[in-house]
Amino acid sequence: MDPKPVKNLDPHLKFQDDGFLGLVKLPVSRERNVAIADLMKDIGPICTHSQANLSQLFSEFSDINEDVILDILLMMVNNNKYDEDKKSPNPSFSLYKSNNRNEFTYDSSFASKWNIDVFIDYVSSNYPNLSWGKVIKKLDKPNLKFQNSASFLYLFECFKKMKKNSNFTFPSIIIFKKWKNTRSQVEFLLNIFRVGNPDAIFLGEPPKKEIKLLFDCKTTIDNSIRLFMHLDLLELLIELSDTDSYLEIRNLFEIQMRRYPEVILSALLQMKSKSDYPLMKDLFYDLVLILLSGTEDYKLYLSETWKRNPKLLTTTLNTICRFSYSPQLVEKMYNFAAADNEVLTSILAGSHYTLAFLLAIVASQKDKLELKTWILQKAQQSGHLFLSAI
Repeated sequence: MDPKPVKNLDPHLKFQDDGFLGLVKLPVSRERNVAIADLMKDIGPICTHSQANLSQLFSEFSDINEDVILDILLMMVNNNKYDEDKKSPNPSFSLYKSNNRNEFTYDSSFASKWNIDVFIDYVSSNYPNLSWGKVIKKLDKPNLKFQNSASFLYLFECFKKMKKNSNFTFPSIIIFKKWKNTRSQVEFLLNIFRVGNPDAIFLGEPPKKEIKLLFDCKTTIDNSIRLFMHLDLLELLIELSDTDSYLEIRNLFEIQMRRYPEVILSALLQMKSKSDYPLMKDLFYDLVLILLSGTEDYKLYLSETWKRNPKLLTTTLNTICRFSYSPQLVEKMYNFAAADNEVLTSILAGSHYTLAFLLAIVASQKDKLELKTWILQKAQQSGHLFLSAI
């Protein structure tokens, strides 16, 4: 149905004046320092019902750039179901009206929704020097917020429409590289994982490093865990966890850790350069504890971990012995270490004394070691550090 002109914006708005949009002597943007995104929010979706409506509105604003366009998009996706019943006239809208009653066209098929296609077509046609790729990069801004996961997904639907309109390459930097505004980036990445669909957010397009699965996966791979197979994305999360967003990021891993321990372990083992981050140590602790407590293949997992990062594994086992001790767990640790004499020898000779002492006890019970002699030798070598640990 063709849009038709209306003199009243929308019956729900109940303005005193039956005119809609007129030009004032001074542009409203200069009169009240009103941002165009705020004004569009005040007016409602009708301003995107036709290019003519947008032309009237944009004529009041001279500085239209990528920042402005992103602010408009964020406003629309965060208000994608417009609730006219709760709307009241806003001073910026009242200022915008005048006795010059220019009419807006109204499209009933978009009564309470923004017409994103019309908006993108208008911007592309009237601002040919504007770059959609740069618009997306402007997400690196302070205080980035999304109303919910649906709003976030809606933004990427807008990006797809832009791509269809201009066929640009999605800027991978916005997903895989660290931003200046780290809190905004955490908000962005958390929403990527909440949506849980790589195809919906262009992860199939940008260059990426995928993890190599080191173990057979016992659970069918679904969309949610596919996100954890992008190594550069996970490395970025580990870096960002060293902020006040630690708990939020840790929760992302913990949700998947019990369902897909093979995937998470494969990922952690391929991020050796991040081993010193507190989150890496904590995730290894939780994951190794899960593997020791609940899977028959724990020796396979621990052996591969030892090959790739023996220091981290030994530290983790030692911490488990100190804070989550049980005879059953120590027995399994011994079974793993004794399967390769070099591993057991290395642990017994090392400086993780709680782990070494407990494994030495098990070894002596199996007549593999003379405990008293080992303790005396260890005490001579390491002194009070060893004695205080046991």
